[in-house]
Amino acid sequence: MSKTIALDFYLDASCRWSWWASIWLRRVARERPIAITWKIFSLAVQDNPEDYSTGRTHHVRDFDLHRALFAARQTDGNASLERLYTAYGNVIHAENGHIRDAAVQAECLSAAGLPPDLFEQAQLDPSTEAGVIAETRAALSMGAVGTPLLVLAASDACLFGPVLGAVPSGAEALALWDVVHFGLQHPYLYELKRNRDRGTPAGTRAD
Repeated sequence: MSKTIALDFYLDASCRWSWWASIWLRRVARERPIAITWKIFSLAVQDNPEDYSTGRTHHVRDFDLHRALFAARQTDGNASLERLYTAYGNVIHAENGHIRDAAVQAECLSAAGLPPDLFEQAQLDPSTEAGVIAETRAALSMGAVGTPLLVLAASDACLFGPVLGAVPSGAEALALWDVVHFGLQHPYLYELKRNRDRGTPAGTRAD
């Protein structure tokens, strides 16, 4: 039996690249022994590590979603964060919905099996702000340059990406994982890149 691969996936809730990579990785994890721990990486904190509130407006605005995700994990663990991230991602990236509409937020929390007031309570709890900042800074200390960000458990080397212009499935998804896993295991691999001119998978929902 293959040994389970423990993998940290750092996400920014509003980052479309994180969203598409997360869909791909969940597909892979159904076929390969990968245990994903979902972690939070705020692009606002990356922009200004000492005072995230002075960062780019849309990144600062989305900090409240990260506080809610952090609170979800505090409430019911890793799976709870994943469920809420999935609900948020479907609204933000697949439906182009209004995530801060009270009814939409309530639907997301219900879909994730979380208390209906979790979003509001997360904004009032200083531990969620401190937690998101600390988690992001931990990733930055490994050399993070954005999201999505992958880290093998017990490793101090992170890998940015994959940045996808389409979300593969089946054998193609598994083949991509083999390439990414090689990169995770060999920190001397710095970068493979091309221009982003192939379109993007608009409206892609989690499956």
